Amino acid sequence: MIRCAGKEDSVLIEQFLAEAHISADGVKENIENFLIAENQAGKLIAVIGIEPLNETGLLRSLAFSPEFHTRNLPVLLEQVIILARERELRTLYLATNSESAAGLFQWMGFETVPKGRISADLELSTHGKHLMGITSCEFLCKTL
Repeated sequence: MIRCAGKEDSVLIEQFLAEAHISADGVKENIENFLIAENQAGKLIAVIGIEPLNETGLLRSLAFSPEFHTRNLPVLLEQVIILARERELRTLYLATNSESAAGLFQWMGFETVPKGRISADLELSTHGKHLMGITSCEFLCKTL
């Protein structure tokens, strides 16, 4: 089951991200922009979030356990795109250093964006600034 995270989920999400070696900075501040997937027993098995920056969103904190079937990843991504539209965002960005992940996101309608053409809104985010400084990151964008 995929659902919107609530304040009561923030500690659990932070622990889940820590186990995946992913920064949890900003989770509490943006908890209403996170989705979680749970197994039938209610155990957290996947998470993804959006950091809203004006009308731009930065996808972040995508992590999943081995129990989460990767065939469900497109469903999770579609749900986060729906959430972004509900939040009235116009554009979603993400950064990846994985060719296979880039391929999946391109299949979902994201397009590669050269670093020089990335929205200035990403510089409003500490995380966004950090990502722009990583030479191996590829940025992708989807207009909503």
